[in-house]
Amino acid sequence: MTGPFLPAFFETRTTKRRIVVATLALFAFSALAFVAVPSGLLAFVPIAVFAIAFSVGYPTLLSIYSLSVDETEQGWVMGVTTALTRLAPA
Repeated sequence: MTGPFLPAFFETRTTKRRIVVATLALFAFSALAFVAVPSGLLAFVPIAVFAIAFSVGYPTLLSIYSLSVDETEQGWVMGVTTALTRLAPA
């Protein structure tokens, strides 16, 4: 398989707004579950949930940013967005 399979799968079935809200809820749930698990081995489950939610939510957010301007400014908006996310501490 090539391309962004998961975001495309969900974007054809629901709105981008619902995807963003659902992935943010999954982020919060997985963070709380990660703190609450009693075992190091079980900690991989909320990490996997977070990773899957991120792999769907982040490209959806980027597409929303990209579509917020016309075609002549999309390169600038995406470049600034990527640069700003790289400034965030790891």
